[in-house]
Formats: sequence, C-alpha cells, structure tokens
Amino acid sequence: MKRRSKPVGKAGKAGRRKAATPKRLGSPKSEPGHRLTETSQEAKTAKLAQELKEAWEQQAATEEILSLISNSPTDAQPVFKTILARAVDLCEASFGAMWLVDGKGYRTTAMHGDLPRAYLEQWRSGTLHLPKADIPMVRAIRSRKTVHTRDMRKEKPYLQGEPLVVSAADIGGIRTLVTVPLLKDGEAVGVIAIYRREVLPFTARQVELVESFAAQAVIAIENTRLLNELHESLQQQTATADVLKIISSSQAELESVFNAMLENAVRLCGAKFGNLMLREGDVFHLGATHGAPPAYLDFLHNERVFRTNPGLPQLVRTREHYHLVDIGAAQHSETSCAKQPSNSRVRAP
Repeated sequence: MKRRSKPVGKAGKAGRRKAATPKRLGSPKSEPGHRLTETSQEAKTAKLAQELKEAWEQQAATEEILSLISNSPTDAQPVFKTILARAVDLCEASFGAMWLVDGKGYRTTAMHGDLPRAYLEQWRSGTLHLPKADIPMVRAIRSRKTVHTRDMRKEKPYLQGEPLVVSAADIGGIRTLVTVPLLKDGEAVGVIAIYRREVLPFTARQVELVESFAAQAVIAIENTRLLNELHESLQQQTATADVLKIISSSQAELESVFNAMLENAVRLCGAKFGNLMLREGDVFHLGATHGAPPAYLDFLHNERVFRTNPGLPQLVRTREHYHLVDIGAAQHSETSCAKQPSNSRVRAP
C-alpha cells in the first residue's frame, strides 16, 4: 500500500516557521551611535558659543579703540596702550609692544603686560634701536607682511647674539611672538608685536585680530599727525599776523618787531631762547634777544660785536640756514666753521 503523503500548504509551512522575535527599542547596539551624535552636537554648540563670545569681545575692543581715536585726536599714546592691552588679553599673550620707524632705527612707543623690570629698563618707551641683524621686526617692516616666530631661541639672530633678540628671549622670557607691520600707503611705519613665554603658536584668528588692531593704530597715527600739522599751521598764521600787525603799528621801532618775531619763533619751535643778529660789513651786532639766561644775556650785551660765532661766516658765504647739532663740539673760529661737514648745513626749503 502506498503511504498517504502529508498535506503541504500554507498552514503547514507556517507551522514549521520559527516565531519572529520582536525588535526592542533602544537596544544596546544603537546606544553608542546616539551618544556620539549628542556629543558631537554639544561640541558644535560649545564652539559656536565660543566664537560668538570672541566676536563680541573683538567688537567691544574695536569700539573702545575707535572711541579713543575720536576723543584723543592729538595724542595717540592712549590708543596705543589700549590696542596693546586688548591684543594681549584677547590673544592670550603674555605682553606686547609697539615700535615706530625713526629714520634708520626703531623706537619703542608703548609696552603692555607683566614685563620684567630689567627688560623694561633696557627697552623702555622712547628707546631707539638700530638692529644689525634680520630680526622679526625688521623682516615684518621690510616685507610689509606679518611674521610669526615659533621659538625666539631658535632664530638665527638669537644664535648670533643680536642684543634685542637675546634680551627679549633671556631677560623678557619671550619664546613665541607675532609681529604685524603698521602699513600706511603701502609703507611700514612701525610694528605691533605680542609675545608668549611658552612655545605656543598663535591661531589664525588671533593673528587676524592683531592685524585689525594694527590698521586702527595707523588711523590714530595719521589723525594725530594731520591735526598736529593743522594746529601748527594755525599757530604760524596767528604768529605771522601778530608780527605784521606790529610792523604796521611800529614803523620806526624795529626792536618791537624783532622781539615779537623772536618770541613767536622760540615758542613755535619749542626752543629755549633766541637771538637776532644784524650784519654790518664783516661783523654782526645783537639786534634782539628773547628768553636768554641772565649770564648769557650779560655776555651778549657786553660783547656787542660778533665775528667768530659758529655759523655766522658760513651764513654770509652760502646764504643758507645753518643747523648746528652740537655747539659744544664746534670749533669757534671762522676757519673751523668753513670746514664744517656738509651735513651740518641744512638747505632752506
């Protein structure tokens, strides 16, 4: 007999299938992914909050500096000090300095931060430095670009014993610094430098901030220059008007005119005193004097006639104004005056 085969159908197949296990929500396999997403989102939020905070701080610093520029138009020093203070604080530096170009050298104009006393005494504000090596400040001015120095003690000028670099590294403790040129019409008129005592490079954002402060420093410098020039021009015009007024009212009295001219010249040029000499043939007579010390005044009145004063013979010969830098070093004779070096004479404009 043949065996009857078992019926095969949907019901039979279903009976042989294993029951499906329902998925559990929040299973252990999915938890690490969720934690990673949450951590990443928190990091982004913290980063955005920090960037917003920095942006507000930078905006507040810029507003403060611009306010100082408008409120101190004839004195840039408060602006320089504030710029350095904000640059040091916002860039997490140890201290900072500003240098201005002065002829072939560089003069400190402001410093800020916890600087060692010995360093301050050596490079206090106003000190003129004539570097003989390619230091970061010189490179920034010549290239007109920011110079980022990672470690001062690995710089060639330090290894060669350049005084400023050795002093900065060994006395000031400077290791990392950023030097930004102050650019006016494409020319560098100085630098801002901020320093760290540890070897820790500044971020690109911090460098950009110092560069923006450098642009504001140039605005302060230019405003001060223009306003001072305007003030000097007004003073000169007023002085000229005063002298002309005296001339018109004292036609027969030259002494009053001479005294007014000397008084204005001494005041406007920031001099101590002045003399006016009148030429008669080969000699000069005292025409007027203003502000001279009593002993020197007595000498002038007793002497009366002057033949060998430094510069007088040369004035007659060249008809150019004579600028004597150090009268104590001059030879008081007509011969020595004639042999003065060419740079002792300043041609009248």
